Amino acid sequence: MVHNYQNKYMKKITKYKYIGEILIVIGSFIAIYNLLGFSYSTIDFSSNSIIKPVKTFYYFIPSVRRIIAIGFSLAIIGILAIRRKNK
Repeated sequence: MVHNYQNKYMKKITKYKYIGEILIVIGSFIAIYNLLGFSYSTIDFSSNSIIKPVKTFYYFIPSVRRIIAIGFSLAIIGILAIRRKNK
């Protein structure tokens, strides 16, 4: 049953000539752009010493993680569309 839905939607996607390539480019751009958009915070553990131990934490905001996942999903759909078109 799931296979029928996949074929139906992939046929709609692959009827356009360059849709696979466009999806790969858009998905890759979205993912890479947001991978470089991480945030950081610095914590200072000492108050009066000469050598100050500092910890810096790098992280992604949850909304950015969702956008990265959408970018990779678009790229994968593009790859599947190209494979489907070549069959």
